[in-house]
Amino acid sequence: RIVSDPSYAQSISEISDLPAVQQQFLSTLGSTVSYVMPVKPTVIAERRMTRRDVVFLLDGSDGTRDSFPAMRDFVQRMVDRLNVSDRRDRVSVVQFSREPEAHFYLNTYTTKESVLNNVRGLRHRGGRPLNTG
Repeated sequence: RIVSDPSYAQSISEISDLPAVQQQFLSTLGSTVSYVMPVKPTVIAERRMTRRDVVFLLDGSDGTRDSFPAMRDFVQRMVDRLNVSDRRDRVSVVQFSREPEAHFYLNTYTTKESVLNNVRGLRHRGGRPLNTG
């Protein structure tokens, strides 16, 4: 459902817009979660949790060099709110300029700490902007 619905994709034109996108991102993620009211079961059953795949696409072209730390901090704050594991939320980070570079894929890390450690180590790639027009 998410892949085919463009309302789940968010972008900004100015780095100062990140706080607004952060709230929009959290609201969107919250709307994809199903909450279950616990009751005393007579039979023990496995509870199925919502599984989310979250991909961050970061502009790494030369024009974003000064803004890259803010982008990296944004990704860290968002990952910190997720429940990262192989059965729950999976995260990927891709940086692009002229060519895309996957820093890690959805199945690379299965713990929040490992994702955060990799995000902290992200460096601005640089390069000519991609013509996305």
